[in-house]
Amino acid sequence: MTTGPTSGNPNVSSRYAEDLLAQLAGHTTLLDMPYDTVVLTGPDVQDIYDPDLLLSPRASYLYFPGGDPTTGLRTEGFSHAEVPDVAAVRRLRDAIPHFSVGQAARDRISPSALWARGTYENLLDWGEGLTALRSIQQVCQRYRLPLAIVQLGDVVQGRDVPPESQSARLYYPALLEPHVALDALRQQVHKLVDGGSLQA
Repeated sequence: MTTGPTSGNPNVSSRYAEDLLAQLAGHTTLLDMPYDTVVLTGPDVQDIYDPDLLLSPRASYLYFPGGDPTTGLRTEGFSHAEVPDVAAVRRLRDAIPHFSVGQAARDRISPSALWARGTYENLLDWGEGLTALRSIQQVCQRYRLPLAIVQLGDVVQGRDVPPESQSARLYYPALLEPHVALDALRQQVHKLVDGGSLQA
């Protein structure tokens, strides 16, 4: 159960962000925007690809270029515990700058996703200075969609990943390179760390 956000009153949940997290758990689109996911590499997390991997989410971090329409926050940290675990959200926030998208994760991106991304980027070449990131940011801002979500969880089932270990995944718009979405989230986290906040 998602019980964030974690600043102010942690028991007042952003239903909007909570619903988005629930949708992504079982689908690959939000408001017809295709999303993809990759396993992240980083300290204390398993980055082995495992098709049978099942996670029990511990904490999530979301970046909305246009702000969450219910809270106005551009970044939100969520605890998935029944009793909000602010420490888990803080650990995730502090770990995000150390996460990366490994080459193995990039190699697993489907050919159809790579083709769609290349086609999209070629179309953008006609715009003056319009990059894929800027274009997707504008879409996310207009429709209040997340540009990046990092979720940390405990492994409860897997074929190749040891149980009781941790794994982190990135959800991102499929028309973006995953490392580009992660870098955009990292920039927001750096601002939060510099300001001493969990979210803003």
